[in-house]
Amino acid sequence: MHNIFLPSRLVKIITRDNIMLEGLFVRNPSASITVIHVHGSFGNFYQNDFIPLMADYYYDLGMNFFTFNNRGRHCISESSTGLNSSYIGGTYEVFEKCVLDIQAAIDFTQTYTNEILLQGHSFGCQKVISYLLQSSKLYDSILLSPADCSEIQKRYIYPETINAQYQRLRNMYADNLLTILPPQEYGVLHDGEKHSIPICAATLLSQINSDCFRAVNYLNPISFRIDNQCFVYVGGEDLYQTANHKTIKKYFIERIKEPTFLFLRNGDHHFTNKEETVLKHISSWVKTRGEKV
Repeated sequence: MHNIFLPSRLVKIITRDNIMLEGLFVRNPSASITVIHVHGSFGNFYQNDFIPLMADYYYDLGMNFFTFNNRGRHCISESSTGLNSSYIGGTYEVFEKCVLDIQAAIDFTQTYTNEILLQGHSFGCQKVISYLLQSSKLYDSILLSPADCSEIQKRYIYPETINAQYQRLRNMYADNLLTILPPQEYGVLHDGEKHSIPICAATLLSQINSDCFRAVNYLNPISFRIDNQCFVYVGGEDLYQTANHKTIKKYFIERIKEPTFLFLRNGDHHFTNKEETVLKHISSWVKTRGEKV
């Protein structure tokens, strides 16, 4: 059971392009480290069952925990700052702007601690990696259930290729990029059944042509190097995984300076009923990362 008396407060942060994002900040007065949690696509800062347990573990470990909505929250959402408003959400977000969201979270938390750990879950892993690559910052990171978005999309639209889809959509929707695409254009394939996800043309095109499809690409990898320490969790029953755990482990070993890899054969995408196990491993990793902690 989680501690409902943890010192926490709801906060609002504003990105450099004037998007307001909400979050929950759990503060440990003696903390020297803050963990920033970046949720996955169409998600939010509070809904995953592991969030309350994380707040507990990180607080007891002597750390702050900041979980916030990035602009990929829900499907369609309104962001208002003063008299200005705009529509964001997983349906409309431009992937490259995730860097602005994470930077706003860092700007907020740096008031409280000098050291920051960036934590991504699912699609949030791509955002963490993209931030590290684009900013050249060396924050240590936690990647939970990183999935290959490119391969997921490849399987969904087969036999059309992603390159062919990109060219077709770019031509068809050149003058209507905010049009929500037909169901057959984007989604996930589970047990032979297609589950469509609402997305506009601009968003899908930005995903295909960015770190979203490149940063976690197990079968057609690109070369990059991140000189940080990183904890990676992968579950053997994760329906979003498209490669075996040995391939995934090799991928991160080749691209991250000091990766620590946790594979749970019975773990799923949200490490359901495995939260305590995953968090104990993360806690151990935090304590033993090296001289910086």
